[in-house]
Amino acid sequence: MIKLLIADDEDIIRRGLLTIGWEEIGVHVVADVDNGLDAIEILQSDIIDILLADIRMPGIDGLGIARFICEEELCTEVILLSGYSDFEYARSGIKYNVMRYILKPSSPEEIINAVKQACKQVDKRRKADMRLRLLEAELGKRQLVMDNDGIVLGEIEHSSIVDSFFEYIAKNYTKPISLSTLSEELHFSTIYLSKVIKKATGYTFLEILNAMRIHNATYKLREGKYTLDDISESVCINGARYFCQVFKKYYGVTPSSYRKAPCIPVDTKLAYLVQSIHNIHYEASDH
Repeated sequence: MIKLLIADDEDIIRRGLLTIGWEEIGVHVVADVDNGLDAIEILQSDIIDILLADIRMPGIDGLGIARFICEEELCTEVILLSGYSDFEYARSGIKYNVMRYILKPSSPEEIINAVKQACKQVDKRRKADMRLRLLEAELGKRQLVMDNDGIVLGEIEHSSIVDSFFEYIAKNYTKPISLSTLSEELHFSTIYLSKVIKKATGYTFLEILNAMRIHNATYKLREGKYTLDDISESVCINGARYFCQVFKKYYGVTPSSYRKAPCIPVDTKLAYLVQSIHNIHYEASDH
């Protein structure tokens, strides 16, 4: 079964897309979300074959998700729903390997045909990856890793990988990092690292990274002398609008409301994890 993710901020369009008989063409809708942030979190926690997204959404839009998929080298085919006024904007998606643009309003048949075309690309990729998948199944807990002599077959200690991940984001959360840059740093594939991090912590790479950034942003928020643009830039969250979206997801209130009356995060388990990472890093810095 091919996995499909739907992202559109218009509820009526999402409901319409969900009524399409996806199962009849071998497609399973993993989730439908109304914003790009949730879409990216799902892409990091599951293997999504096809993304069907609106090109225009508040915060992270369809092109932003396509850019993330391209930079992280995820095996996801991207189909964007676009209005006529978005044509020039949509052209910039060529560099992000967007497979197809569908102009609104569109018929169910047009959308189904586009997804069918994407399914063919997914099937080709799966056949090409079959030998690698069989090899991974045979290796079990043994993985191809990099050492001073090149690529070797070695045993994996998951706790050491997670510790390295914690240290990495604690040192670099103010920089433009991603799962791909972490992959290069630790010499593991993005898919493998994503699964290890999720299994060990219960959270995705992006959830932990954003929580770390928001946690540290609150110090400047409470000081009251910095603008939202200054604060978002200091923790490498691009733009005050996106910063507000991420902040509200983590704390349940806007940055302005938090500044007036600081509160605890919505997810206390994630907050405790981030505080632990923060403490470990700064205790190590003192020695």
